[in-house]
Amino acid sequence: MNTKKWKSNPAMRKGLKHAARTKLAEVWGSLDRVQRRKLKKEPMGVKKFLETSKKAEG
Repeated sequence: MNTKKWKSNPAMRKGLKHAARTKLAEVWGSLDRVQRRKLKKEPMGVKKFLETSKKAEG
C-alpha cells in the first residue's frame, strides 16, 4: 500500500499499514498451499490475484 501522501501524519500512516497487513494475514490464512504459492509468484499483488481467482471459480 502506498502511504506516501500521509507524510504529515505518521499515526495515520502507521494505522493504514497495520490495516493492510491485517487484511493480508486474513487472506493468507484462507488460502491453501497451492494458492499461496501462486500468490507469491503473482507480480501484480494481492488484489489482482484475488480478482483472477474469483473469475476462475465462477
